[in-house]
Amino acid sequence: MLLNNARNLLTVALLLLALGTTQAHAGATLHKLISQPGNPSKACTRDGVWCTISSGERVTIVQATHGKHVKRGQLSLPHDEDTRLESKPWDAIIRVKLNGQPEYVLAGVERTRFESYSGGGGSLTQLQLNEIGSGNTGAPEMVLEVPLASSFLVRACFSKEDEKHRRGACHDEYRFSATLTTVAVANGDQVRLRYRTRADTFPGKRNRQDDSTEEPPLRKQDLYRAVDAACTVDRILVKKQPAGKFDWNKPLPDCEDYLQLQ
Repeated sequence: MLLNNARNLLTVALLLLALGTTQAHAGATLHKLISQPGNPSKACTRDGVWCTISSGERVTIVQATHGKHVKRGQLSLPHDEDTRLESKPWDAIIRVKLNGQPEYVLAGVERTRFESYSGGGGSLTQLQLNEIGSGNTGAPEMVLEVPLASSFLVRACFSKEDEKHRRGACHDEYRFSATLTTVAVANGDQVRLRYRTRADTFPGKRNRQDDSTEEPPLRKQDLYRAVDAACTVDRILVKKQPAGKFDWNKPLPDCEDYLQLQ
């Protein structure tokens, strides 16, 4: 009897261990892509299973299978001098392993647009995240598009009087940056991401709708970078299977000062 009980307890323990191991490997994990020596157009995960290969206006996502790389999908990398658009592959990849399903990835493209102003300019980068299934050789599906970074320099000094009025801080500066990370899940049937942003202005609190040239002269205490709390957010995105795009736990604020080129 004692021997049977011991065997039963061992069986239960092994089963729980197996379930715990499966659970630990379920979900999504973010991996930085490492440029390959001698081939700057190719970047891979540390274990070499997933790689991106850039060529002209496209990037191909490949997976190592049975000792060779197999094409799993392709994304466009548009460049347009007229619209001042540049594209490049995202420097990371998200590997997804859900319960009972083969591994697939979320691969991204960063698309940056530039704009020039009188005495200034700006840039806005959007991240487009695409789902590429391990058995899918067709067109990838875009499941998320989010602002990744922006930088704007608005207005300028055109005279010594302007420089004195602005204490040498001639431009109004607007900066926005975001990070995207994976979040562990308990049930292993969904992908969960965390999106964090930071927005700030200099000198001090700025507003692109106001004309700073009509404001009083800057003081020494005004020369600091002010964090914009309304546009500095922390959000969770969830993609359930077999749903399409990610759902936000809360909508993003407009933040036009940081996300509008004009």
